[in-house]
Amino acid sequence: MDVTSPKLAQAVFEASLDAVVVTDGAGLVLEFNPAAERLFGFRRGDVLGKRIGDLIVPHKHRAAHEAGMARCAAGHPARVVGQRLELEALHRDGHMFPVELSIIETESEGQRYFAASLRDLSERHAREAELRARQDFLRALVDDQSEMVIRSDANFRIQFCNEAVGRFFGLSREELIGMQFTPGTPDEVKARLFAELPLLTPDEPVRRSVDPKINAKGELRWLEWSNRALFDDKGGLIGH
Repeated sequence: MDVTSPKLAQAVFEASLDAVVVTDGAGLVLEFNPAAERLFGFRRGDVLGKRIGDLIVPHKHRAAHEAGMARCAAGHPARVVGQRLELEALHRDGHMFPVELSIIETESEGQRYFAASLRDLSERHAREAELRARQDFLRALVDDQSEMVIRSDANFRIQFCNEAVGRFFGLSREELIGMQFTPGTPDEVKARLFAELPLLTPDEPVRRSVDPKINAKGELRWLEWSNRALFDDKGGLIGH
């Protein structure tokens, strides 16, 4: 099969799951594949020869778009070519949505042409927003606890702690992150944790104990601890 065949190139263009829009140096639409029709709500025949900026560029971004096209028309290199960008696009019905954009440039017989590949990011952004909301909820839930909650790596360096930890030791969360053990941990307790916690397994991941700590006032307090080992998919220890 001749991979340079125009028929094959056209078949790939039409079968692409990403929207592909081809314009000339002035921003006039020369090609608009089926995925672009589905993404933007326009029929190919309705957009050919029209300015791409008037079709899919949101109004608030059109001035910048037109300035970029003017620079291209003056012979300057296009700043967005060869990059992968996230920006807003405009649907035919007027709603805006996030897309991933990449543009390649070519030249033929002294004329410049641009092929833009666009992918809808709406579902990905929705999933990310849902994940952030869950994380914010869990963080708020943990911070509201009166019990101290700490996550450390396999070397006992603190990666996360809630506000109760900061109140007990009189330090901010930022000051605590990165410390090996909490401040006020007696050396004999550290030695015991170094010896015992690495022995935890996925089948028996929890060690409970009552250990002394010194609080922000210099007072000795006895605290009940539940240490749970965390493992990766292969059973390797990644933290507590």
